[in-house]
Amino acid sequence: MVVKLESDNETSAVRIAVKSDDPLERLKALKAAEDQIEGWFIETVADARKQNQSWSAIADAIGVSRQAAWKLYNGLLSAVLDEARAKSSLSEEEALELARTELKELRRSRRRRR
Repeated sequence: MVVKLESDNETSAVRIAVKSDDPLERLKALKAAEDQIEGWFIETVADARKQNQSWSAIADAIGVSRQAAWKLYNGLLSAVLDEARAKSSLSEEEALELARTELKELRRSRRRRR
């Protein structure tokens, strides 16, 4: 199994190559890619908000309602960022990275409960 994940400020790419007939190995590769893509979603929504993009524009871009986009990203991202800042003297970038990690875990745990 090979999962290649690349990202820079201009491009993001996911390449998954699984040389296995085992569906569990393929599922592991897909899960790794999904986790990375979720991180990119969070990062990109944060970038869009920094550029003063509206929640309606963000929602249109990801194919959900404005309320759904706001609920998915604003509340969680704000809460996690506030918590990360309160816990330490991290820089803005360090707090954002910690927030991304904690948000991924929070969303992952919510999915498990469904």
